[in-house]
Amino acid sequence: MRKEIKTITINTQEEENEGVIILSTFNEQEVGVCISKRYGGDVEIWINKDEAVELKKAIEIAIRTIG
Repeated sequence: MRKEIKTITINTQEEENEGVIILSTFNEQEVGVCISKRYGGDVEIWINKDEAVELKKAIEIAIRTIG
């Protein structure tokens, strides 16, 4: 069963074509990441828990780098 966790609106240079990131889970085993623009289609990937943890760590490193 798919469960939406969080939708994050992304400010873009083209305000009329805003973007979103949607995080979901599926059967409590996979994490879904969907990146979408209002007028431009979606990219959606599904990763297992270990890959999600690796992605989380990479994002945390990137945030520390710019912060």
